Amino acid sequence: MAGGSVILCEQTTYWATAWRRELDRVGLALREIRLLRECDAELAAVPAGVLVIEIERRDPLRALRGIVSLRRRYPRALVIAVARRGLESVKWPALEAGAAYFTCSPRQLRPAAELAARHAKQHPQPEIGLLAGLRS
Repeated sequence: MAGGSVILCEQTTYWATAWRRELDRVGLALREIRLLRECDAELAAVPAGVLVIEIERRDPLRALRGIVSLRRRYPRALVIAVARRGLESVKWPALEAGAAYFTCSPRQLRPAAELAARHAKQHPQPEIGLLAGLRS
């Protein structure tokens, strides 16, 4: 997709459908990964990318530490944090860790998608793969 993509790191597919709907509206694609440790490799390829991290109920500190670590290594990246209902109390720790946006509701993703689109426009992602070689 010409506009770029958003990387979604979540164990399940709870957030994926809502993200796809909102990202389609702003012209971005969704790339899904399942493990927090995969985020580093994704951002290494696109250091100013957009990353959405799900904060899980069973170990919210792990995700918060991950946000801090990734923001230190990739300061140009945009990190958005999401969590299921009942985890509203991690909003401020997530924002302090470096997330630019936080929500516990799939219905509140439109502002996050618009934020991601503005970030992607300011930081175009390099083309990778076969098409990049054909265009050079």
